[in-house]
Amino acid sequence: MTTDSPDLGVLAVTERDGVYLVTTLTGSAYVINFQKMTATRNPNPYDEDQEKNLRKDGEERPLLGISEIAIGSDMILILDVRGDAVPTRRWTTPVIRIERLTAT
Repeated sequence: MTTDSPDLGVLAVTERDGVYLVTTLTGSAYVINFQKMTATRNPNPYDEDQEKNLRKDGEERPLLGISEIAIGSDMILILDVRGDAVPTRRWTTPVIRIERLTAT
């Protein structure tokens, strides 16, 4: 993996710096901010199936844990969705794109 390219093939969990935009197979986009340890899910804006929307979509939520992020693999996030420190596990469809938005 090179740091020169904004598009990354693999982001290992040990690289907990910067802000990344992770897009999944369904078109949902996650902003993962390792500086603030937060995650924001934005559903596919072209998908009219409202049943795919999740609680607190579009809102920055505390990120309690995360799996390795890799192209072709599902991503698992542990979030404080409710705001009461009770963890919620979110499992995505396979990751198709990883972009570094900012570095530390």
